[in-house]
Amino acid sequence: MSGAEEGALPFADDPALDALAAEAAAAQQPPAAGQAQQQTAADNREAAMLAVAVGLSLISKGVEKVKGVKVVFGQETLAEGADAVAPLLAKHNGKMPPWVMQYREELGAAVFAGKIAFQVWLAIKEAESGAAAPAAA
Repeated sequence: MSGAEEGALPFADDPALDALAAEAAAAQQPPAAGQAQQQTAADNREAAMLAVAVGLSLISKGVEKVKGVKVVFGQETLAEGADAVAPLLAKHNGKMPPWVMQYREELGAAVFAGKIAFQVWLAIKEAESGAAAPAAA
């Protein structure tokens, strides 16, 4: 190794490595306050779009299953819903409100009970209409 310290890695004095190290160090720096706020708003909007899309899809499928009516929600409804949900996410820094977290087990059990009640109601409605009752899931 000419000109390099003994035990040093080959190419340790390469300028490209210095540039990569500088880039990595810059990436670890926290973003400026304005950038962080803007990124959080964009993240909240994206999370809101996802949550609203899932909710609208479930509503659409539920109405179609129960009433036999196909409901289609457009992009305008999705955007309007995201605009309504994003501030809620921002208010709680993208997390669930503390009171929800305090009762998450109870809420989870209630959602499960609601799901079972809905499945039973569907089975009764289908049996009343003369259709074969679906097997319990």
